[in-house]
Amino acid sequence: MRCLQIFNLIVAFIVLNANVALCGKVLPENSEIVLLEDKNGCKPYEANFKPGYSIEWSGACKNGYLDGNGILKYLKNGVVFQTDEGAFFEGRLNGMGTRNISDEYKYEGGFVENFGSSAKYVQA
Repeated sequence: MRCLQIFNLIVAFIVLNANVALCGKVLPENSEIVLLEDKNGCKPYEANFKPGYSIEWSGACKNGYLDGNGILKYLKNGVVFQTDEGAFFEGRLNGMGTRNISDEYKYEGGFVENFGSSAKYVQA
């Protein structure tokens, strides 16, 4: 249970670190938020991050969001810090999947709208 709490805090930190949710792709020139998209314009649900972050996505895209089975990699300055693998719907990990965070935390199991519903911590 404690590991799941730590996991949720890490996810909350990443999302809160993005500051605010933006509705469009147009950002002010001096904005400290970037909209994460892969090379094809496909994005995760939580797509607003600080400069230096990027994503790589190996699956399909539907209505601009990650969709279907695939691997999502979050990078900071070109270095992978989180990998999500499994089924995505509307940009969120849904169903069975795995989440690896900085080679220190690994979660396997069920995810609902990006949160581990029955995901369990596994030694990375």
